[in-house]
Amino acid sequence: MALFFRRSCAAGAWAAAIVLVAFFPANVYAALQHVPMGGHAWGPIYLLVRAPLQIFILWWIWAMVLQASGRNRQQVKQPGLAQ
Repeated sequence: MALFFRRSCAAGAWAAAIVLVAFFPANVYAALQHVPMGGHAWGPIYLLVRAPLQIFILWWIWAMVLQASGRNRQQVKQPGLAQ
């Protein structure tokens, strides 16, 4: 929900990024140990799908949300003031 509101967008993006990084080892373990996921035991195929997707989502969060929040902060600064 935090990603939908401008005031909490950056914090929500950081939280999502941390969750993706924190859960990545669990996803690798589940894939290598053939842990059934929702009744389906995909095994290493799950890792082949999940790992690139998770890396893409992490990049997307960084590129779209965090960079946008950085640009917004630069626009808020008043022109003509010494920095």
